[in-house]
Amino acid sequence: MKLLLEAAAKMLGGMLLMGLVLFLPAGTWHYPNGWLFYILLFLPMAVMGAVLFWKAPGLLEKRLDTRPYERKNGSRPHRAGGVACFIGGAPGLHGAASPDGPSASASLPSAFFSMRDT
Repeated sequence: MKLLLEAAAKMLGGMLLMGLVLFLPAGTWHYPNGWLFYILLFLPMAVMGAVLFWKAPGLLEKRLDTRPYERKNGSRPHRAGGVACFIGGAPGLHGAASPDGPSASASLPSAFFSMRDT
């Protein structure tokens, strides 16, 4: 029963977060492509979770474990590069070298803030 509650809580939390990410920037619930993506993402996830719960609960428990992965020697994988790209954007996408300012291929954060003002 505890496994089922944990799986349901994580599923609902993910659905809520993804709903906010999809529909809050759109500003409306009437976003057909957003609903299509939402259904195509969560329907197979829910089906697979149900199958794992009934057929292989140990595997579902392992899949729900969110503790950091540790290698056999006790060290953790290096993630600083991914974090740096997420925070600063990929190198070369800012358009800072362009005399005309940011290019059309600006980084995601600057693209988001420029769209907010329109």
